[in-house]
Amino acid sequence: MPLVSIIVPVYNSEKYVERAVSSILNQSEKDIQVILVNDGSEDASGKVCDKIASMDNRVMVIHQENRGISAARNTGLKFAVGEYIGFCDNDDEYLENLVEDNYALAKKYDADIVRYCRRRIVTKDGRIIRDSVMDEFPFLVIEKSQFPEYESEITNTGNGIWTGLYKRSFIQAYQIQFDEFIRYGHEDTMFNLKAYQSFHTMVLNPKVYYVWKNRMEHSTTGKFNMNYIESMKKCLNEEIKLAKIYGLISCQNGKYHSRLAKTYIYSIYDYLILAKDKLKWREKRAVLKRFRQHNAFKLRNNYQSIKKEGLFFIVLWTMFYYKLYMVPYAAIKLKQKIINN
Repeated sequence: MPLVSIIVPVYNSEKYVERAVSSILNQSEKDIQVILVNDGSEDASGKVCDKIASMDNRVMVIHQENRGISAARNTGLKFAVGEYIGFCDNDDEYLENLVEDNYALAKKYDADIVRYCRRRIVTKDGRIIRDSVMDEFPFLVIEKSQFPEYESEITNTGNGIWTGLYKRSFIQAYQIQFDEFIRYGHEDTMFNLKAYQSFHTMVLNPKVYYVWKNRMEHSTTGKFNMNYIESMKKCLNEEIKLAKIYGLISCQNGKYHSRLAKTYIYSIYDYLILAKDKLKWREKRAVLKRFRQHNAFKLRNNYQSIKKEGLFFIVLWTMFYYKLYMVPYAAIKLKQKIINN
């Protein structure tokens, strides 16, 4: 049995997938399984995957009709045999010792989940428009009872499942899978929300091991689709379950407010900006209004509780909470225009 199975969903990525898989196969830890799920690619991705597998017996290729990234990852889960499971997107990169270091931590602390850091490189038409590192948390070993205390640090690991190792027996015991309704983003948010409800021990490793190459012309999250908005609503339903389990709503300590502001409110504004001419101004406002009506936002305002997140998130939360929907939209759009230029 390999120590770690790494699942890579592949779709129309003939230019990138070989480099992504090479970064996995060249890891210092060689006892791994790599599962490439070719999700109905229309380019030569399937042939590239088969070529890779013919050169390394650690690689398994599964070809299926196009069903979306969640279904592709679920297929990978069915064939994974490793003690732990990791994920990589078909155009990203594993950095040196990712598997070795984080598997060692998983074993040392008998962890269900190990979360680590990533670097994000955003490109548009081949030009880098953003390069940032997410590493805003210390090394921590967290027991389930400590989740409320360290919820902010866990949130700061991001929502990507590719910055985590998950014990396969844990995933199987709690029947954690990807929601196949979600096709254009936040499928990893949902997966982690379910995992956070049931874990026993989690390790946070603040070292950067993963490079998220966010190519706007290639990424599913770089293309506007209303499924993304509806998927966020499904995730908010799961957020309510999580918050009730750990008492995050009742304690009003701001951690619940902060998570909503950072994970959902900013995300919906950011995503609506992608709509450009697909939605008119009033249609975007209507989307925000319906989103604001979700039960997750039916709580007492306490902007002071998120002050540690900075002025930006205080203003964002306050404007959205009091239904001044288009003020943050205009501000974020201007900010992005300045950064991208």
